[in-house]
Amino acid sequence: MSPSDVFSRLTNTSNYTGTHKEKLNALKKAEKPISIILFRNGDKNDQGYKLMVKNFRTFDQVLRCATENVKLITGPVKKIYKSDLKTRIRSIDEFQDGECYLCCSGEAPNPGRLPTAMKVENQ
Repeated sequence: MSPSDVFSRLTNTSNYTGTHKEKLNALKKAEKPISIILFRNGDKNDQGYKLMVKNFRTFDQVLRCATENVKLITGPVKKIYKSDLKTRIRSIDEFQDGECYLCCSGEAPNPGRLPTAMKVENQ
């Protein structure tokens, strides 16, 4: 087999399947990681804790990480509310990129003592 035969075989576009291009396109369309900011309930001066949701597989893992980093005075984080303070988050899929969330233990959200940084983010 001569070198020209190999070259002509490799450069013959009729032999291309295009699967490599499809694979590269699929890799480029990877999901954007979701970044959220968690705030402590009842602490006006809380600056928030930025969390990347892609690092977790379950909502319980998010709650444990929030407990370790947000450090509520009233106990572990059991509930996470959207910034409207009415909608409770119950699944990882409900988080939205760039949004602010309020962490609570057993108590209800305290709208009178909402963190200042959370108010600024929502306006």
